[in-house]
Amino acid sequence: MCPEHEMEKVNMYCEVCRRPVCHLCKLGGSHANHRVTSMSSAYKILKVKDDTHCLAVSYSSPGVS
Repeated sequence: MCPEHEMEKVNMYCEVCRRPVCHLCKLGGSHANHRVTSMSSAYKILKVKDDTHCLAVSYSSPGVS
């Protein structure tokens, strides 16, 4: 649920604030001028970034070849 609009489900991801938002936040709320994407697109992008980060950390850890 949206923290700003308690009865609304979050269905978008604000790329500026890096948090889920509802359609009311985007239409006239604090995220009106921010770039948003769908939750599924954001999940895919963030998952790839997380996987890449984990891979980079494992290569830089001592004792990992």
